[in-house]
Amino acid sequence: MTSRAKKKKAKAKKAVDIEEIRSELRDTMGRRHRHVTDEDDEENLGGDDDDGDDDVYMYPADMHPDERHAYREAV
Repeated sequence: MTSRAKKKKAKAKKAVDIEEIRSELRDTMGRRHRHVTDEDDEENLGGDDDDGDDDVYMYPADMHPDERHAYREAV
């Protein structure tokens, strides 16, 4: 397999993985699920709390705290 074919295959797999994550997340923002809001994320990421433009992330209730960074990257 050539280098170009390997890159193409890896790119296709990444696109499939992203779509799977998105499809799993589509139904998580409804009546059936509860979410944990972590307002300290901006502080943990080294952000400035004084700007009033802080992002607040919502996570599935059963998500382990160590998985939160990867979750933000996927979303």
